[in-house]
Amino acid sequence: MQRIKNFFQRNALKLLFITLITLLISVVMPLPFYSEEPGSAQNLTEHVEIANKNPDVSGEYLLTSVGIRQVNVWGIVDAWFNPHKTIISEADALGGSTMQQDQALNALFMASSINQAKVNAYERADIDYTRVFNGIYVLNVQADSEFLDVLSPGDTITSVDGKTFTSTQEFQDYIRSKGIGDALTIGFEHNGKAETAKRKTIRLGTKGELAGIGITLTEDTEIKGQPEITADLGAVGGPSGGLMLTLEMYDAITGADLARGRVIAGTGTIDPDGNVGEIGGMDKKIIAARDAGATIFFAPYVKQDKKYQKETGNTQTNYEIAKETAAEYAPDMTIVPVETLDDAIAYLR
Repeated sequence: MQRIKNFFQRNALKLLFITLITLLISVVMPLPFYSEEPGSAQNLTEHVEIANKNPDVSGEYLLTSVGIRQVNVWGIVDAWFNPHKTIISEADALGGSTMQQDQALNALFMASSINQAKVNAYERADIDYTRVFNGIYVLNVQADSEFLDVLSPGDTITSVDGKTFTSTQEFQDYIRSKGIGDALTIGFEHNGKAETAKRKTIRLGTKGELAGIGITLTEDTEIKGQPEITADLGAVGGPSGGLMLTLEMYDAITGADLARGRVIAGTGTIDPDGNVGEIGGMDKKIIAARDAGATIFFAPYVKQDKKYQKETGNTQTNYEIAKETAAEYAPDMTIVPVETLDDAIAYLR
């Protein structure tokens, strides 16, 4: 016993140092949890360009986002005392993907959102446009796919067996014309570099009757019109910027000046017909808009029934969440429910 006591006395400083280092590492080491919190509210005039024309928008259209970051012990403690932060599991944050795959997927969603916004802006402005098909975006690769080791989310498939396509349907028809186990040579772009890979098709379908390569896909397209519209949101990804991007583009190409000096924020997906869809993190986006000085916020309003609530897990509409959050934290902000792009345009007029 005395020998143990002597050991601790001789090594007290060393043991204290080791203990402190261990505690420090345990506190700062990232945990498998993420914090959802208010993100940015970006002025879209700074991110949308109209060829040969300065956007004639006197106010601001703000694209709001939700920030997601991995946390340590301090991050969890901080979230306990901050009503605008929510701790979620890694599985909920990334959906089983890596951070890199999740970022690539959200970049694809943003690219699609920009395209949908262009379509709606051109159509509302009665301007002709063309859709250029570049290839197939890879959203996900199945675990049993022969291409699992070569394709990644964010890659663009440009050809199959040297053949190019003008639509997703043509691509799928060609793949399905092959037998199960037939070899295919895929041409694709990975991180901007052209590559090829030869692998076999696998069995798909509920009854295993179809040949496929085992990917989830979406189209890589460009929308071209005059004046030409380009948009770059940097690291901000996801599909929820569709409505606000459309308003910025429409206002800029028509010179309608719907903003009229106002600071207008909002969120919501948009489809080719101008329907606005719901998104996540609504309460966080209200705070981001408030901090950026917004006085108007467009919130998606999708009428719910029991079937919709069961499928989505939502018991409140985006509009209801926005109203509740604004009533407590941004009482001077006007929350406007929108089902379609036309609802937003009509309100601004």
